[in-house]
Amino acid sequence: PGPHDLFGYSVGVFRNLIGVGARYDDVGDALDAGSAYVYALIDGRWSQIQKLEARNTGPGNQFGSTVAIWEGLLMVGAPYSRFPDGVRYGCSHVFTPSDGGWAELCALIASNPPDNSRLGVVAAHDQISVLGAPFAPLGCTDIGAVYVFYRPEFVSTSTVVVSPRNPESR
Repeated sequence: PGPHDLFGYSVGVFRNLIGVGARYDDVGDALDAGSAYVYALIDGRWSQIQKLEARNTGPGNQFGSTVAIWEGLLMVGAPYSRFPDGVRYGCSHVFTPSDGGWAELCALIASNPPDNSRLGVVAAHDQISVLGAPFAPLGCTDIGAVYVFYRPEFVSTSTVVVSPRNPESR
């Protein structure tokens, strides 16, 4: 990591693995594209085993803003990911073990993502992966939403959306 990459901005741990986000890491010419690092406990020492980058890396995506690990699953949030239509919806990249390292399986996105909802806050446990979108609008207010995905199928659309019952109480 380099200066101002914010290495350690996010961390995730599961057993002998640690994932560390560096959301402002420059990847090639893509400024602030972000990256994540995977460490394993080997012979009593933490060793870096891989640096991860998003398959669709782009400037300002901030991949590495959030990290979650659960068993054979590592998720890395990129809340400013831009899609082909030019809008930054955000997403979470899913990595699985492959040939002694980690390979990107897919990117999870909301089924009907609102513009700039910053989807990408991640958590994982057992067969459930949860993505937060703190700026998803409910009506005309950025109230936020949570999208729930179930393993092992991982489709590219969410299966459940959770929002606060009473947005006025915010």
